[in-house]
Amino acid sequence: MTEESTQPVRVLIADDHGMILEMLEQFLSNLPDFEAETAPDLETALAKIDSNGPFDLVLVDLDMPGMNGVGGLSRALERNGGKPVGILTSNPSSQVVSECLELGGAGIVLKTESLKNLTNEIRFMASGGRYVPVELFDMQKVKTLQPNTASLSSREMEVLALLSEGKPNREIGSVLALAEATVNARQIDMLQARGKEPYASCARCARNGPRLACRIFQSLRGPCMPGWP
Repeated sequence: MTEESTQPVRVLIADDHGMILEMLEQFLSNLPDFEAETAPDLETALAKIDSNGPFDLVLVDLDMPGMNGVGGLSRALERNGGKPVGILTSNPSSQVVSECLELGGAGIVLKTESLKNLTNEIRFMASGGRYVPVELFDMQKVKTLQPNTASLSSREMEVLALLSEGKPNREIGSVLALAEATVNARQIDMLQARGKEPYASCARCARNGPRLACRIFQSLRGPCMPGWP
């Protein structure tokens, strides 16, 4: 195992609710592969990024002091040295979800999520993925997806929603009562429908299942994140 692979994931969480900060910091700090720092507002978070960053992932509460909507996300992105920054919130509007993604945010983490899901979401975003909870990932709530997903069938939208959770193809097939080969074919159809090469030709995505969700997600809504294949 290389030295790089043993490095913990460094996370900065900014929220003006002390109990949430305490709970998340204690939970993550007790795990061997995470290091967590916290901040009670955006300005403190930015100062910590400047002094201790960049962090592998920064999560900023949408409604804490200094945020001014998603404007605070932009500031954190600028300061975190090109590393991911996501939004922490409870019930974001479709506009917030869309603006977060358009600005290059790493995605949305819901405060209503269970802690057991949080570690997977953090790893996914810290590795370059863009996470949108499945309950937010539909044509009615995410406005920026509407023009480009109109040609998708309802079954393809179901596959896409499960991919956004980072589920492997075998599990998707089990949930939707589809053969794994059919799930693979659906993904290729979605990419080809947008004039993209089949995902199987992308070795990077083929090696890392969760990134595939972002590959398809980005192919549907526009250009990939900088540095992505």
